[in-house]
Amino acid sequence: MADRGYCSYNNMAHVLEKKQFFLFRSKDVKVRGAAGHLPIPKEGAFDLCLDIVIKRSHSKKITASGDYVTFVDAASTFDFVAYGSLDTYTIPVRVVRFPLDDGSYECIMTNLPAEEFTIEDIKRLYFSRWGIETSFRKLKYTIALSSFHSYKPEFIKQEIWAKLIAYNLTETVVNHTAVETRKDTKHSYKVNFTEAAHICRIFFRLNSQKNPADVMPLLNRKLIPVRNERSFPRLQTAHFRRPRYFLYRAA
Repeated sequence: MADRGYCSYNNMAHVLEKKQFFLFRSKDVKVRGAAGHLPIPKEGAFDLCLDIVIKRSHSKKITASGDYVTFVDAASTFDFVAYGSLDTYTIPVRVVRFPLDDGSYECIMTNLPAEEFTIEDIKRLYFSRWGIETSFRKLKYTIALSSFHSYKPEFIKQEIWAKLIAYNLTETVVNHTAVETRKDTKHSYKVNFTEAAHICRIFFRLNSQKNPADVMPLLNRKLIPVRNERSFPRLQTAHFRRPRYFLYRAA
């Protein structure tokens, strides 16, 4: 499962070659994108299956037959047909479009069989990836991985691994913290991840001392209510960001 940025013919083909299933959110059919070029309705909800034929040459020798034949140029990546080749590649796709509560529509491209997975199943599957999105939000903003501090790939990898270790440690500690359930409150409670990340960071710094910080009791004092019904507007497309240097630390 993946969001809009990963909905490409190349990614679909890689999943198909592994004999697996994919479920990608695409841009809406009214917008220029993977689903926008297909011969499908531009209004309302629907559930359609069609074959997309990929070709990488304009030669008249190619006799491609399918619901939609598209040309992938040299600037685009497609790993299963070389540019200029007379070969073709067929991608069976199921396009599902359904309405949202705000009146807009969501468009999903998948190869899950319609006889086993209804539109409601597709909606539940796509919603289940929300936990991954919240994890990325914590990793980018709470753990501070939204910006890098160097140009060299080796140093960038070092930053990524350090942040991932910090994130995994915090999540592990939070998941092992026993939160007392109270019946006289409106909401159930969970550990505040932002506070937990700060506490775990201090724990690492003080770990060399004789009396390190007792993490679990501290986390039990940093609770926030669980509000699963809340929703937020989607963020805009991210832009390129320059590295943020540490030169201000130099004396």
